[in-house]
Formats: sequence, C-alpha cells, structure tokens
Amino acid sequence: MLTDTKVRNANPRDDGKALLLTDGRHGLALRVRKRKSGGSAKSWIQQLRDSEGKRTYMGLGSYPVVSLREARETAIANLARVHRGEEVRTRQKSTASGNAPTFADAYEAYMAQREFGSSTTERQWNREPRNYLLPAIGKMRITEIAQKDIVAILKQPQDDRDGQILWTSKPAVADRLLVYVRKIFGSLVASEQLEGSPVSADIRNAFPDRPKRPDDPYNAVPVGAMPEAMAAIINFEKATTRPTQRPSKPMTMRKLAAVFTILTAARTIETREAHWAQLDVEQARWRLHGENMKEREAHNVPLPAQALAIAAATAAVPWRKYRGEPKGLLFSESAGDGNGKLLPENALLNLIQKDCGLVDEDGEPATMHGFRSSFSMWAAENGYDSELREVALSHRVRGAVKGAYMRSDLYEPRRKMMQEWADFCLSSVDEPSALRALYDKIAAGA
Repeated sequence: MLTDTKVRNANPRDDGKALLLTDGRHGLALRVRKRKSGGSAKSWIQQLRDSEGKRTYMGLGSYPVVSLREARETAIANLARVHRGEEVRTRQKSTASGNAPTFADAYEAYMAQREFGSSTTERQWNREPRNYLLPAIGKMRITEIAQKDIVAILKQPQDDRDGQILWTSKPAVADRLLVYVRKIFGSLVASEQLEGSPVSADIRNAFPDRPKRPDDPYNAVPVGAMPEAMAAIINFEKATTRPTQRPSKPMTMRKLAAVFTILTAARTIETREAHWAQLDVEQARWRLHGENMKEREAHNVPLPAQALAIAAATAAVPWRKYRGEPKGLLFSESAGDGNGKLLPENALLNLIQKDCGLVDEDGEPATMHGFRSSFSMWAAENGYDSELREVALSHRVRGAVKGAYMRSDLYEPRRKMMQEWADFCLSSVDEPSALRALYDKIAAGA
C-alpha cells in the first residue's frame, strides 16, 4: 500500500521506462516517468473492469496537485459507480467554483505532464508564467477567470519600458503568455474540468496595434568589416579597477563563444547549449540533434580549424581538469552541477553591442544573428550557390527537386566553405598570439 512518503520519494526507472506503483486496492496506481528535460512526472491511474469484464484505464490527475488521499477517494467513488452499473468519467467537471482548482494548481499540473523539446522553452515556461500570470490570476479558480483578466495582464504598464503596456513593449513575451494560457486552458477542457476556454480566438482585437518591425531586425556587420569586427571581439578587454587585476573568466569565455558562433554560422542558442558530447574531435564535426534545432532536423556542422581549437581550449577550464574526459557544456562560466552553467541569454549580444560597439552599415547596433546574414552575403560574393549556403545555416531547402538534391548533406563542400570563411574572418587577427592568449587565460582560470 502506498504512503505519502513513498509517493513523494518515488523516482523513475533508470532505463527510461515508466514505473508503476500500485496502491494494493481499488485498482489505483501511481505512474512515475522520466521527463526528457530532467526530473520526473507523476500521475494517478486506475484500472477498472466493466460489466463484461473488460479492463479499462483512466487518469485521475497528476501528483502533487491530486494527493494520495484525493486519488483514493476518487478511485473508491469510481469503483462504486461501476458496481452500480453507472458510467465512470475520468474526472468530474468543475461546475462549482469552490471545488475547481486554482490557476496555479492547473499550471503546476500542466507542467508536471509537459515534455519540452529544448531547455530554452522549458526555462520560458518555468519563468514567464510565474512572473506575469501567477501573481495576477494564480489564486483565482479556473471557473472564475474571464478573458478580461488575461487582457488586463497583457495591458499592464511596464516600468522598464517607460510605462508602455506589455503587449506593445514586450511583444515576444506577450505572445508567449497567450500560448501558455491557451495550452493550459486547452488541457483543462480536454480533461473535462472546464466546458470551454475563456480565451477567444479574437482576443488580439482587445489590444492596440503594435509598431511595425523593420524589414531586417537582424542588423548585420558588413562583409568588408568582418575581419576588423572579429579583431575587436578578440582584443577587447573590459576595464578593471586595479592595474594588477586579471581579465575576468566570464568575459574570456564569452569572447570564445562569440568567435565560435560566428565561425560556424550557428545560432546563439545552439552555442550556448552546445555539449562536449556533440563534438567529434577526430572528424572536426559538431553534431546537432533535431530536438535542439529550429527546423527540428539534425544538422552536422564542419568545424574549421580555428573553431576546433577554441573547443579544445575550453576543455582546459579548471572545473573540467580533474573529471577525466571533457563533459558538460562547451561554453560555461562555472561548474554548476558539474556539467556547467549556461551563459546568460544576452551575454554575447551585450559583448558585441555594448562592449565592442559593432554596428551595421546604417550605424545601428549589430546582432549575433546578423552574423549569419554576413556569412550568407560573403558566401554569395565568393560564388557559393544558395543551396550550399542554406544548408550551412541549417535552413530547410524547399521544393521536391531541391529536397532530393539536398539529401547528400553537402558536407565536404561545406567543410571547404566554412574553413575559407574562418580564414577570412580572422585575416586581421594575429591568430598564434591573439587566440593563444585567450586559450591561456581559460587554462589559467582567468
């Protein structure tokens, strides 16, 4: 028989299969499974037999939103209905406001069952609802929440945006908040806890129009200025308060991460989440799995010699020295849980904009994503065809003919192209001394 302690301490099996712990009565069991993003998800299920002896299984909710005591009470009630010949439903509709769960409970239940394709998405789901939704509607019953409550959240003035409302000042966050709300209420409707979602399809009509975005939001450093831009990144040194103070380890790691991202034409998130396990050093290959990619397709990146040297240098950081083979995050400022800690989300952007002052041809601050545009323009100017450029940027090539053409991956032609790109980018840098200085700082723990 289960106890509260057993339920609380239950862990999934090491082989990844779900663990089933039976309560020994009423057909009740706790299902414990491992989430792809880490941790475990626990939910209650009940096995019943109908009048013909056929077995059926039904969910009774997730733990800890539904406690052991509540799951037993529901299981007993379901068994009694079966004996009376009545229909058993997975969960009773929450028609009475006082019996309905709060939005905070619904959010936690949804998170317990949700699996995430990337750590960035998981962090957003963990952070943004807690920052914006729960303070406003977390204690409200799900049956009490109306669309006007959601509208009020998205119209809140933002102190860090000169009082502009959330909808117009932080459009990406506002759009994600709508996604969170729709998915949570959608799961409540699917589980028959609600008759319908309070968020209508035309909720956007309740907000003012947003300012139009520029045609190219990813300001790119001009191709001709790339060698000087790379030299600026590598040679930048943050001002110190004492003459004898060494450059900070975080700044050194960020510079290496920025150079690595540019030389491989990667997305910033791909570099931030890069693991040693993805690298094939002998083949100079960076293997990105589909779940980590925007297009959800695996991508192999040929590493130019300079990028491979940067990766090798990060293996010498002190917290990795005594752990045998390199492991964990490729670029990390601290050991974290032993596998490293992600670089801050805007660390590389702040480096190139605030510290190095890199700009596009109109004098606007450059962006890390803009370097992908710089690479594409350089490749076009140097005679590389569009399909090769698109594959290098991990873009999906459209069309049946192009799709068939692309099945080869074009890896060897891309290897040559990426090495020439790296040589061009670093043509204004004295590589043996400038890059070696960065490697030595990493090895020394600077």
